[in-house]
Amino acid sequence: MNVKYHFKLSSCTWQLLAEDPSLKRFKSHKKGVRRIKRIGDVLTIVVVAGCCYEIYVKAVMREEARKQAGERFGGSALFGVSKQVGLKKVINTI
Repeated sequence: MNVKYHFKLSSCTWQLLAEDPSLKRFKSHKKGVRRIKRIGDVLTIVVVAGCCYEIYVKAVMREEARKQAGERFGGSALFGVSKQVGLKKVINTI
């Protein structure tokens, strides 16, 4: 093994660190691990994109609802502003 340690290892430790051929089939393969990581990254991006889309759709629906409510109640989506403008007109005419 080409591993450098800052302390001296005993022969027993070197035997434990040596590769065991019977355990080789249980070790994870780099390609498989890399593929799983890539799938996880793709799924994360898909979930974030879906959340952003849902937020966008809610914002658009809310804006459309405000426009429709404004058309029903005097043409302005801002109810308080239309009432204030109406009061100013009444005060100015007095």
